[in-house]
Amino acid sequence: MSENYWRRLRQGKLNRRRFLAGTGVAAAGTAAILAGCSDDDDSSSAAATAAATSAATSAAATSAAATEAAAAATEAAAAEDRSRYGGTLRLWKGEEDVGLDPAVFHGPNNEVVNYCFTNGLTYQVTKNEFGLDGLAAMEQIDATSTVWTLREGMTFNNGDPVTAEDYAYSIRRVKEIYDERQSHATGNLFNYMDTVEAIDDFTVKETYTLPVPNPPLHRWRQYFGMVNKAVVEAEPLPEGSAIHDGQNYPAGMSGGAYLLDRRDATGTSLVVNPNYFRHENPGPSSSFNVDRPYIDQIDTRILADAASRKAAFIAGELDVYGTMDFYDAEELGAYDHINILEAPTAAVAIYGFDNEQFYDNRARRAIRAAMDFDGFRASFWPNGSNLQAPIDIRIAAYQGLTQQDLAKWYVYDPADAKALWDAYVSDADPDDVMTEVVFLAIAESGGVPIAEFGVQGIKSVLGIDSSVETNDFATWAARANARAEGTGLKDYQILMSGDGKGGGTSGDPNDSNLQWYNPAFYAGFAFNVHNPDGPAGGIHSKHQENKDDSAVITDFYERQAVEFDTEARKQILTEMQTYILDKAYLGIQMPAQANSMLGVHRRLQNVPAGDFLNSYSMRHQTMWIDDSLS
Repeated sequence: MSENYWRRLRQGKLNRRRFLAGTGVAAAGTAAILAGCSDDDDSSSAAATAAATSAATSAAATSAAATEAAAAATEAAAAEDRSRYGGTLRLWKGEEDVGLDPAVFHGPNNEVVNYCFTNGLTYQVTKNEFGLDGLAAMEQIDATSTVWTLREGMTFNNGDPVTAEDYAYSIRRVKEIYDERQSHATGNLFNYMDTVEAIDDFTVKETYTLPVPNPPLHRWRQYFGMVNKAVVEAEPLPEGSAIHDGQNYPAGMSGGAYLLDRRDATGTSLVVNPNYFRHENPGPSSSFNVDRPYIDQIDTRILADAASRKAAFIAGELDVYGTMDFYDAEELGAYDHINILEAPTAAVAIYGFDNEQFYDNRARRAIRAAMDFDGFRASFWPNGSNLQAPIDIRIAAYQGLTQQDLAKWYVYDPADAKALWDAYVSDADPDDVMTEVVFLAIAESGGVPIAEFGVQGIKSVLGIDSSVETNDFATWAARANARAEGTGLKDYQILMSGDGKGGGTSGDPNDSNLQWYNPAFYAGFAFNVHNPDGPAGGIHSKHQENKDDSAVITDFYERQAVEFDTEARKQILTEMQTYILDKAYLGIQMPAQANSMLGVHRRLQNVPAGDFLNSYSMRHQTMWIDDSLS
């Protein structure tokens, strides 16, 4: 880098262009009914009757005119709606996907999974509500069971009807896949699941092994795209595997709004599904049209580096640039064809420790105290930022820590940092003492400069050599999950996750930042958590402090996860977060941008910005394209 990113202090105001949605046409008519006073005089009564008759006639005429006007307005609105259909949405992704199966999460397969497969429902972040897609209703009937009712009349793209058994199979299959892979997702989403059964053609019942306060909140995730059971089971398994790799995308597997038309090394192309089912009750989120989506085609280009993405967006070749920081927004907002949308965010930027190496909380606290948080916030997020907590700060019902509360744990103190590190070194086994700290980050991501900021703090304050190693997403994910045989150690010291610019939440603390700290499933982003009971995916630590901390966190986690009283759960979570922050347990969450900023081409209309910023909730079928603004 020619200059330190965090030292760039640019002048000038951000051009915060506000998105202007298209307006509809409405018309209304009113009629006034005249009321006359009457007395006992016959002539007066006759006059009144005549007046009333005249008034009624006039009112009828007015009403007819109003009805005609309203009909004309309805016809005009319908014509306007029809004019919105068509066009191609132009997106990008950083690398080729490694599978198209909706039950297997890969970052690069989002555009296929989110658009081609029908979800039961989607969670709309900024509205804190569900948009019903393949489901018509859901009800948690008691503490350990939920019933889901499917829409009738849905079909897969080969014409097969969608049944409750397909939906039940899709959910059971996800659990089986992640159980086989020993994935962290199993522990977070499925450890509590007992049975998933179709009880008739359109009803599914789930039962749980323990009380679960809000299981529906998990269902917005893209893991739960519905697949055609008959098609999947008929597809030959890859050699040597017990599960499908999802590469072939067999015909009839999906039933979503779009169909996969092309997939190659340059990207993907999706075309609208002409047989997509009608949403007779689109739900309160209004993310679904009654009819099919407005946009006919979605083309996604693979653009590996940030420079090429920015150049294509500036040239008008892309409709969505993605979440960005203040500096990019300032630059891109100066172009007439670019709108900058803003929405509150649950952004993440976290230094995740391998705790078999950072087993001593003094070492973790030393690194935290070596970070100049005020300087970081001023230079990275000059448009505003928030301190982050072990559960998403936007989950107000369960978040008991204010920004003022959090501030006491994020204090830059070089002297204290050095003293804590020296104390750790003096007591540690010489074989455990680190002589170099390596951050592992995803190349071409906003997390790289945040990692570099950490490197400089460690070098300048602690005098420890430090560096950033970058990999593509697939390699990063593989290394994040891999452990050295026999030791359980990772080949990095700190895992850089997130870019602090964008993100979303399901509204459930268990499905938020808190998942990273859960010893039961080896953490959401694969930090080295050590459960003293040795669950699947975990290891037994040789360090007693790790065992003790994990036991405490496990107790907190298990108690809050089954607590149905909101205030009682909030209290447990507050105590749990305090313990995590006191210990700097597992990682350090860096301040994140308060509002995410999304760059879109001005021709893209009706963008639900806050929900679009959530990568798991991008199935926005009410967006449309105005080619007159190209």
